[in-house]
Amino acid sequence: MNRSEAPVPPGLIAYLDGEPVGWCAVEPRTRYPLILRSKVVTTSSTEEPDDDSVWAVSCFVVRVGDRRKGVGQALAKAAVDWAREHGARIIEGYPVDIEAKPEKVSSAALYHGSVSIFEQAGFTVQARPYPGRALVRLEL
Repeated sequence: MNRSEAPVPPGLIAYLDGEPVGWCAVEPRTRYPLILRSKVVTTSSTEEPDDDSVWAVSCFVVRVGDRRKGVGQALAKAAVDWAREHGARIIEGYPVDIEAKPEKVSSAALYHGSVSIFEQAGFTVQARPYPGRALVRLEL
């Protein structure tokens, strides 16, 4: 089986000094039926829902003691490279838009990532379907 035929794992793990400190979900968007039905996607994405070349970065988890150290940014950049290596044409994200959210955002709500994390990885905001959420996109 060559690499293009092998199953693609559903995400990436970040390590620091040999210890796992974070994870992000990144794979073809077609593997996320809930995302495909979400308001963020249905009102904002211009891509066909059954297109396997459109990938999604949908979730970030960073260990509490390792937050605010760039782990999220490193994972977002690695997700772009990973998607590109595995045939993605476009990669989307659905982050929390901290600046557009009137109240303070809890760290638990940031599992989608923040707009700034995606922008630092080269994504641009394509839409803001409702306050506090964005659809970001990067053509590969």
